[in-house]
Amino acid sequence: MSVEGSIWNGECWASNGRKVNWSKSPFQVHYRKFNINGCQYGSECSSESQTYWWNEENYLELTSEQQSSYESVTQKYLSYDYCSLKGKEFKECQKENVK
Repeated sequence: MSVEGSIWNGECWASNGRKVNWSKSPFQVHYRKFNINGCQYGSECSSESQTYWWNEENYLELTSEQQSSYESVTQKYLSYDYCSLKGKEFKECQKENVK
C-alpha cells in the first residue's frame, strides 16, 4: 500500500489569514529515516509517464483489502478533512483532479 499526502501551511485559508501558532498545535510530528519520491504538482514529473513508479498500473487503485484498511484508518483517525467543508470549494478537492 502506498500513501499520498502533502505537508502544507494552511495560514492563508485555515486560520482566516492569521499566523498559525505552532506551539499550540494538537500534535507533533517527527520523521526518522524518512525518504520520499515525488514532484511538484503540474510539473512534467507529475505526468502520466510510465517513467515514474507511481504511474505503474498496480498503483492506479487500491485493492479491496487496501480500500478496507484505508476506510478503517480514516474512520478511526481522520480528525479534519477540508475537502468536506460545506460552502468551500478547493480546486485540489474536485473529483476530476483525483485519479
